Amino acid sequence: MVKTELCGKFMLDDGFCHMRRCMNLNELIYMIEGEMYICEDDEDFYTVKSGDMLFLKAGREHRGFKASSGPVAFFWFHYTSENEGDNRLKAHFTPGESAYIVQLYNRLFRYSRFSQEALDCAATLLVAEARDAQSASSHSGKIAEEIRAYIEADPTKKLTAKKIADRFGYSQDYISAALRELTGYSVKNYITHLRMDRAMELLLSSDLSAKQISFICGYEDYSQFLKLFKKHCGTTPTNYRRHYRFSVINTI
Repeated sequence: MVKTELCGKFMLDDGFCHMRRCMNLNELIYMIEGEMYICEDDEDFYTVKSGDMLFLKAGREHRGFKASSGPVAFFWFHYTSENEGDNRLKAHFTPGESAYIVQLYNRLFRYSRFSQEALDCAATLLVAEARDAQSASSHSGKIAEEIRAYIEADPTKKLTAKKIADRFGYSQDYISAALRELTGYSVKNYITHLRMDRAMELLLSSDLSAKQISFICGYEDYSQFLKLFKKHCGTTPTNYRRHYRFSVINTI
């Protein structure tokens, strides 16, 4: 899973030029308005325009090479990941689903008020979407994107790798490898990841019981849900709600 360190939205009326720095964290930027001029290791130079994304790899020095003219605004977040695919994104690209990228960044900022676990889940989905924007041109990437969209349409329904493989006409090994390349997760783990993300959101935004949320998220076996939730979040649903919901209420 992606581990988020910091996130935010930068805005300046005129004359922005990025500082020179080298971090041990990756940075993923989405340009909202204007243009930004940035280079890495004084070798690769990028003009980042509205609607573009920029991936700055940990360990590479980056700096602005020209001041922007007019307003500049962009989303950003710093992260680390043990998943190699999350650390080798293409540096400069334009995602096809810009509105969805904005939605994911807004979710990232909203979840940053709840807990580190919720924040990291939102960041993981955002990085997966960025990876998808780059890999969708390949055949396996297109298949993986179709599978991802199929799962995300309703991750609470009874899905298995076999059912998905049968539906798309490929072997279980093939679809699992394709989805892992896109998201960093196997089919089974991606379904679990989405369900836990939904469960955490419902625990913080509703008064439903943990057992009701378990059923809504696709688990008929409540004990299985409890086991997976604790493995995913490091605590029980009740303790998660008590700790993080109380924390949010008291910081407003």
